[in-house]
Amino acid sequence: MKDKTTVDTPKRMFASEVSWNAGPWSASLRGKYTGKRYYTYTNDQSVAGATSFDVGASYDFGPVASLKALTLALNITNVTDHRYATNLTAFAATDPQGRALAFHASAPRQSFLTLTADF
Repeated sequence: MKDKTTVDTPKRMFASEVSWNAGPWSASLRGKYTGKRYYTYTNDQSVAGATSFDVGASYDFGPVASLKALTLALNITNVTDHRYATNLTAFAATDPQGRALAFHASAPRQSFLTLTADF
């Protein structure tokens, strides 16, 4: 349609990461912004833009006993536990009542502890 934005296409997206390393320690902060996206071809309904943050930290123990390397890492996704629309899965010609179920909700905050051993 003329003068309409393609569905599921934000006009603005931004992603960035800041990392820090000092000896065996490392840490990172990642941020991502996805702008408003339409889920109707007539652009009468949309999902709001959203920002999410992830953090990570690790310690490299180096060689330990018969291991070549041992690393412990902690990663936390969606640190602020912000709920937002992620994947748009269905599109409609129009949705004047705003009732079409067209997206998946974001994952809640999650933490991952990983121990990596190289033999």
